[in-house]
Amino acid sequence: MPPINLAEDLSLDLTIALISSKFNVSGIASSADGTQDVPLEWGEVIPLLLLPKDRRHLYPYLIWSHPLRRYTESPKMVPELVATGAAIREWMEQINLRIGVIISGDMSHTHQTSGPYGYSNASGPFDAAVGHWAQNPCQHESSLMKKARSLQDHAMSCGFTGLVLLHGMLCGSDGSSPKFDPLSVDQVYVNLNATYYGMLAATFISSHVVKSLDSGKLD
Repeated sequence: MPPINLAEDLSLDLTIALISSKFNVSGIASSADGTQDVPLEWGEVIPLLLLPKDRRHLYPYLIWSHPLRRYTESPKMVPELVATGAAIREWMEQINLRIGVIISGDMSHTHQTSGPYGYSNASGPFDAAVGHWAQNPCQHESSLMKKARSLQDHAMSCGFTGLVLLHGMLCGSDGSSPKFDPLSVDQVYVNLNATYYGMLAATFISSHVVKSLDSGKLD
């Protein structure tokens, strides 16, 4: 895959904004001066492959990552992830740019005994709970924040923390923040597993964007 352009100024601006609001975040540099290239891993490559091939190079990208404790403490991280997501949304509202957000849709990794993590009967219910949440995140909050959260330790989903962060972006820190534009035409395209792990593909579009598209005045 060809190199992508990173939005370095936006990355720094967001990092400063979150740190000033007392969030436990930090930046990541490829070297002391940040000039060295960094190879993209599957977590970045696969989402980017979903974008039109002839347009990928047109956009600058800001890449988030989560700390390693997500592997062992992700259910405990829920409150801070929601709050961080809401803060990111507030920051985005102040930026005079159109911004799209792509979050990993990796679901449970314990669908098959032959898989590297073995089988757990939490795998199917976990994926179903996240799929229900994705149909209407702000109304189906408990499906992700309670049901899926309670199953995460056995489902072992790589995408759980990202989806919780996204929930904060979509719905606010209290799940129904009136200052956030309500969502419209949420759509789940697929929520299946062909091998030991499941994958979710869904889109979330705000009513502001839908109205702008209908009127031909998207800005």
